[in-house]
Amino acid sequence: MQKPKGKQSNKKSRLKPGAAAVLKVLLIIFLAVTLIFIAARAIGGVTLTSVVSDIKTSVSSLGSGDGYPYKTDGAEVVKAYNDSSKLFLFSNDKTVLLSSSAKVLSEIPVEYGAPAVKYNSGKALVYDRDSGKYRLQNTSEIITQKEAKNTITAGAVGKKGNYALATYGSGIQSVFSVFDKSDEQVFTWNFAAERVTDISLSDDGKYAAVGTILSSNAQTDSKVYVFRFDSKDYVSCIDYPDSIVVSVSYVSGNDIEVVTNKQRSFIADNTAKEQDDVFGSDVLHRKSEPGSKISAVALKKYGSDSKSVVKAYKGSKLLFSADIDNEIRSVSCSDKYVAVLSDKKVLIYNKKGDVKAEIPADISVNSIVINGKKVYLISSAEITCEKF
Repeated sequence: MQKPKGKQSNKKSRLKPGAAAVLKVLLIIFLAVTLIFIAARAIGGVTLTSVVSDIKTSVSSLGSGDGYPYKTDGAEVVKAYNDSSKLFLFSNDKTVLLSSSAKVLSEIPVEYGAPAVKYNSGKALVYDRDSGKYRLQNTSEIITQKEAKNTITAGAVGKKGNYALATYGSGIQSVFSVFDKSDEQVFTWNFAAERVTDISLSDDGKYAAVGTILSSNAQTDSKVYVFRFDSKDYVSCIDYPDSIVVSVSYVSGNDIEVVTNKQRSFIADNTAKEQDDVFGSDVLHRKSEPGSKISAVALKKYGSDSKSVVKAYKGSKLLFSADIDNEIRSVSCSDKYVAVLSDKKVLIYNKKGDVKAEIPADISVNSIVINGKKVYLISSAEITCEKF
């Protein structure tokens, strides 16, 4: 005789609305990055490591943080960079990635004696200026960690995931080396007498601009070399006599911005120095970090400890020059605005040099970062965010 079946429930198991929403977002993220990775296999633009990092960061971004101000817990921020709506922070003991609501998306310790950083498009090269130790990391994890044979003097990371190092050489001043996104060395150049001061890699991953200095007969001269990685010789070499190259950076395509202690220079298409804006008797004091369409320098007026000048550029053009009656402590640029930190406030300029906003700033604020219509005010204890 067949046993009667037990009573079955007609109720279907249901997820709570919040859990269902999270699962839906995760599914969308998974499908999106899967499509990106499939496309990348055909065009070579994205690696599996970067896709995994994107997934981790996207998952970490779910939910909100406590909002600004963000307490730094005593880790003084040395450098801060925009990363879309996020903020990448570098201190001497860690790197931190914050969401727009100040949620910590990643935190990676730094254990170098004299650490330095270069940041570009979600990737950071962190290196030790007291040794050959360095690492390449993305927004969530370390990609590679190595040690060069000699002390590192300069570095750069490219948009394509490649990176470059300058180290002291054996019997020569500097060895310049470039590595692709697979960590394979693709180029090297020995500088017999010159020391590398700064490096920038082009967005297409084919070129490098390298600033050098050479001291002799009580004079310091500089040069900017441009290298193409599939060539055995440099593409161009531009002299900056009686000057010190402070920075080189690709600003658009193959155009390069050069800042020395005496001028802001523009090199078109890797070869032709088109325009110099000479600082005259004014003294270079601060400059903006690369990464936006506009750049700026802050100068101290000759003979004054308080009066300053800010100059903003786009491409080969000087957009504006503005006098300020206080010392400029930090300057930051977006694609539309220039933010200047003076003693008691932040001044927001548009591309015409008009002041669009003034934001009060405590004397404890050390630096600023502008992102869209937000300004991050960074002190040793906290980071605040102001809209304008």
